[in-house]
Amino acid sequence: MTRPDPARPDLTGRRVLLVGCGDIGTGLGETLLARGAAVWGLRRDPAGLPAGFHGVAGDFTRPDGLAAVAGQAFDHVVLTFTPAGYTDAAYAAAYVDGMRHVLAALDPAPGHVILVSSTSVYHQDDCGWVDERSATEPTHFAGRRTLEAEAVLRDSGLPHVIARFAGIYGPGRTRLIDQVRAGHACGPEERLYVNRIHRADGVGFLAHLIDLREQGADLDDLYLVTDSYPVTMWDVQSWIASKLGLDPFALKTGPVPGRTSKRCRNARMRATGYELRYPDYMAGYGELLGTDASA
Repeated sequence: MTRPDPARPDLTGRRVLLVGCGDIGTGLGETLLARGAAVWGLRRDPAGLPAGFHGVAGDFTRPDGLAAVAGQAFDHVVLTFTPAGYTDAAYAAAYVDGMRHVLAALDPAPGHVILVSSTSVYHQDDCGWVDERSATEPTHFAGRRTLEAEAVLRDSGLPHVIARFAGIYGPGRTRLIDQVRAGHACGPEERLYVNRIHRADGVGFLAHLIDLREQGADLDDLYLVTDSYPVTMWDVQSWIASKLGLDPFALKTGPVPGRTSKRCRNARMRATGYELRYPDYMAGYGELLGTDASA
């Protein structure tokens, strides 16, 4: 059994609802359970949730899909909406309708809400830096619907934090490694910056936000959740190729459609005192590849 960390607040008796309990939500729930919290995990089929979770069958895309949690009091609610498909309708149902349905069902009002959002809300495509103060004018439906959900939460008046995640990678999330193994890359001529956050740091920062809230710290209402080293996709893919013993310049290259190029700044995230376990892609992908990233 994992012992609670004495340096962190005791969560015994605290009630946490995870709405959309996938990879990130489940990892967060396991972290909070180990520290004494009571954790409810809501998803369509809760049968596969780890031991200790209060599994709740529900569908946040439907007005009547959260009856099982209505009338219950929660100290923290964490929203990790996952659309059923990559379409505008699916994103609207998950993010916009889902947010409205959750807020309507949560009575009494929760103590605090965290929304896992996305850096897709940024439209910038000039390889420049963005942060929490940068303009958001997304042209793609995914960013527009995600931004709309953020607005619904802000308008609710509930205490909240919006955590805009960069691209998540880690165990089971090895798309770039798989592409390189298959002999494909974006090409060195593409100035395509990508921003990443390891799954463990995504989970870790969400738990850190709950810790800070429990300690009465003043939180900003918006954080970019990303590592400290934005990098071009070619740099990542060529580094992976070298670790796999492949010649990067022998890879079949081509443009990557539908991607913007920007660099996300994590200064506000780091200012909370959170220490990244994987501060750059070499640490994270190096572990996934079973290599020494310093080699």
